[in-house]
Amino acid sequence: MIAHFRAVMNTGTVSAKLKELVIVRTSQTNHCEYSLTSCTALATRHGWTEGQIENSRTSGTLTISPSP
Repeated sequence: MIAHFRAVMNTGTVSAKLKELVIVRTSQTNHCEYSLTSCTALATRHGWTEGQIENSRTSGTLTISPSP
């Protein structure tokens, strides 16, 4: 499972930061409290703010600004 997780998170053209926010949004949609708690912590470590994470929940969309 760890090898699969690393392959998903560390390959491809989508950044790990964006992947974490998508995982958080999926956890919100599925009402999975365990995943939501752990993945929110990972998303904040990747640079997402609590406001951005909350906005994805309340608006139902992911609003992403390009990196500078």
